[in-house]
Amino acid sequence: GFDRINEALDHLRAGRARLRLAVTQSIGEHLLPDLLLAFDEAHPDYRIDSRVGYSRSIHRRLATGLADLALTEIQPDHPDVLVQKWLDDELVLVCSPTHPFGGRALLSVGDLRSLTFVLRERESSMRITLDRALADIGLADLPIAMEVGSTDTIVEMLDRGRHASFLPRFAVAAAIASGELCRLRIEGLRIRRTLWIARTRNNLDNPVAEAFIRLLRQQAPPDDAESG
Repeated sequence: GFDRINEALDHLRAGRARLRLAVTQSIGEHLLPDLLLAFDEAHPDYRIDSRVGYSRSIHRRLATGLADLALTEIQPDHPDVLVQKWLDDELVLVCSPTHPFGGRALLSVGDLRSLTFVLRERESSMRITLDRALADIGLADLPIAMEVGSTDTIVEMLDRGRHASFLPRFAVAAAIASGELCRLRIEGLRIRRTLWIARTRNNLDNPVAEAFIRLLRQQAPPDDAESG
């Protein structure tokens, strides 16, 4: 009897030392690796199992108890899911310095029709946000050459100098700073958005979730990364 109770307690403790994390693809590609390594260094007794998915499927995983915590690009709307703001982000228009528009300081909204785009697929969070923002200014039909399921792959394709893309600032800031990509500013258009931390109500006292959220707060870049 005691053995079985101890076994059950061990199982519970193991569950309490583990976090099931769900993140979107861009966050998974660009922000998660450093976070996981920093967390492992700070909390070797805790374990994070992460899964990548679209925001909508992540919201579903949270609501159905398949995930404990999520980092998402679209705010979940569910009574059992609690959200807090994590980072400010923006979808920025980028191209290669060798692109014909590479040296242009400012584009008009009309100029967007003369670019050809490589964009993330329609189900992705950033594309949902982008399509809404462009529809709001009457640009529902940009010339799209291709849809690609990876931000990193799009950046590589832009290097050829023929296409442009809207990508998350957090994913391309380093490439813009190094001169690998040019940021094209558009008169009267900025697509700002928020990245969210989301968790279910029954994870409010999860020690791993608490520790990970503390790390997210420490690792957040200062807001002056926004300048310009």
